[in-house]
Amino acid sequence: MKSWIWIMAVVGLGLTLGATPVQPGNEQAMDGKALPPAAYDIAGVWLGSGMAIPGVYTQPLVTSTVITPSDPSGHRFTCMMQGINGDPAFMGLFPDATQLATQVGTIVRTGARTYEFTSIQYFMKPPGPGTVFGTFDRGQVLYFFVNSGTMELQDANTLVTEMTLAFYSKVDRGAVVHEVFNSWGITELHNQDKDNGGSGDGLPDEGEVPFVCFPPEKSTTKRLPMLATPTPIGQ
Repeated sequence: MKSWIWIMAVVGLGLTLGATPVQPGNEQAMDGKALPPAAYDIAGVWLGSGMAIPGVYTQPLVTSTVITPSDPSGHRFTCMMQGINGDPAFMGLFPDATQLATQVGTIVRTGARTYEFTSIQYFMKPPGPGTVFGTFDRGQVLYFFVNSGTMELQDANTLVTEMTLAFYSKVDRGAVVHEVFNSWGITELHNQDKDNGGSGDGLPDEGEVPFVCFPPEKSTTKRLPMLATPTPIGQ
């Protein structure tokens, strides 16, 4: 029971909004010919705020998502998602990870108000202090997650997302000594993206299983409305 509570709590980590790629069969079925007209427009800016997690995080996770059409049919979209106050160190599992990239993804419409999505986000340690050519560093990606799931527009301004987060290591860490992750059976970490001549391609290698994958979690975001301009000071 304790491990399950931890798992459900960490889903709201603040590591941000993961997914398996949309299958080719789905792509063919989603060419727009068999889909009903879209009930609402999903494109726009969406904002959300979850609850604080007692005993884990003291602040709620604040999120923002930007969704943009990627083809004229209105069936495919790109998205940029971000946990504004996320925890790149992943509760201390990757203490050197102090930087996080913007989460990016693809959304495909599946019905009048339903969608499937896949997104990915990377976490890294900053560059070293190189001083001459040959010593400069680009920093190092330490791990990443793949976020996958579904979206549904409840109305024009309310978007409900159900997501599954799957985490992969980008480094060989060897033995893991961490009370929480050890309790989930995670005892070692190895590089799970080392194809493409050893440098990786930014995706988990074929056959790699995520070192942790959290159960599906739902979140609700609201569309950013047009706000009235306040009266400036002194006017």
